[in-house]
Amino acid sequence: MTIHMLFTANRQTLNEASAMLKDKDTLLLVGNGCYLAGQVNHGNSLALTQDMTARGQTNTAIKLISDSEWVELVASSDQVISWLD
Repeated sequence: MTIHMLFTANRQTLNEASAMLKDKDTLLLVGNGCYLAGQVNHGNSLALTQDMTARGQTNTAIKLISDSEWVELVASSDQVISWLD
């Protein structure tokens, strides 16, 4: 399983990351990536609770996780890819 961490609100970067997602992969919205929560359509998508709250995002379709859950997720994954501008 690969974790794709999206740190940017750039729609093109989301499109590129989405094209690489496999069924068992996870897309994690971090920082400004949370602004794209309403545009994500991958079934296994997550966002950091703190980052969503800080940006006023209330999308409930995406599961929210804590920082400690983020650490556990990354530690249990095979690979982590960070998507930046």
